[in-house]
Parts: sequence; structure tokens; C-alpha cells
Amino acid sequence: MHFETPYGNGDKNGNLMRGFFVPPKTTRYRFYMACDDACRLNIALDASQPEVMTEILVNHAATGYRRYFKSHAHGTLISDWISMTEGVAHAIEGRHIDHTWGDHFTVSVEVEQSDIVGHPHAMKEIQHFEVRTNTTFERTQIEINNVDSGKFKFVFLHPTTLQPEAIEDYISINATAAQVKAGIRPYYLATVGSEVDVTRTMYDENST
Repeated sequence: MHFETPYGNGDKNGNLMRGFFVPPKTTRYRFYMACDDACRLNIALDASQPEVMTEILVNHAATGYRRYFKSHAHGTLISDWISMTEGVAHAIEGRHIDHTWGDHFTVSVEVEQSDIVGHPHAMKEIQHFEVRTNTTFERTQIEINNVDSGKFKFVFLHPTTLQPEAIEDYISINATAAQVKAGIRPYYLATVGSEVDVTRTMYDENST
């Protein structure tokens, strides 16, 4: 089972992920971790005390993507075996920091006795969780009126060069929010690496 942040190229950012690990059977489990640039994994060994976390893995140097078996002197990438009871949830917490260049953070868990039906081996099962911030970094309101041709075109100032860049295709004055998003999304992804959400509000001649 893998818990991971999206692989990207963000700089100087951090992730804090909290949740619960619910063992599928009563046996021992071993955790693996890889990241760029630094990370740590904490878990509540006593499930009845989720606020008491124990650091079981820590890494202070970048590793390759899912490269759990790299041997270095900057931390521990593979935990000791931990005994757990089926169905008893243990609080778990992952902390990740990226400095520059590529970034990733992955945690995997191995089941010592993996005779679970439909679960041949935990290291072969992959679950992807996309982590997004709920912070709106920028909100732009654009008013479009008096369009004679029934179409318009967006022109942006590039965030670093400050040079005007026009969206190639014209957009209809009657375009839906989804159509406007489809028109400008490639620009945002290419220039700032950010998703964009678009909402549309129509007003009549009385500004209602």
C-alpha cells in the first residue's frame, strides 16, 4: 500500500498528512519510506492513544522515487516490524519538506503474513492519494461586455517576463465556465504549474 504526494517540481514547500492505518489482519507490519528532500513518519504504536506518536522513520537526504532500499547515513528508510491487531486503527502522520527541484514522498507497508484473499502482497498494491491545498492563492475577476463579434480573447502578462501572451483560440461570449476553463487552463499549467477554477455569473442590463 502506497501513500504518496504527487510528483512535481515545486520548490520550498512542505506537506503534513494525517490519517489512520487499519491493519487488515493480526500480524506484523513493516513500513518503507522514500522522499525528496526530507521526510519522517510517525505512528501511534498504542492505538488507544492516537495523540502519542512515535517516530519510526526519518530521512534527511533525497532518495529516488520509491527507492526504499538506498543505504545512506542520513536516516532510516525501513522500519522494524510492528505487531498490530486486525481492524484496530492506528493514527499515522507523514511530514515532508522539499527544498528545490523535484519532489515526492511515498510510504509503503509490508504485511509479514500476506495470505489475505485478493491481497497477494502489500508491496504490489498501489493506492494514489492526490493532496491539494484548500488555499486560494489568487482570485481574478474579469468583466466582459460590449463584445461586438460575440467572441473575445484573453491576453495575459507572463508572471516572470511580464510580456503579453495571448490565448490562441477565441472564446464565445456565451461560453460556459467549463469552456472558459478549457481555454485558459493550459496557460496556467505551463506558466505557473497551477490548476484553475472558473465560475461564470451573467448580469442583465440592470446589473442584476
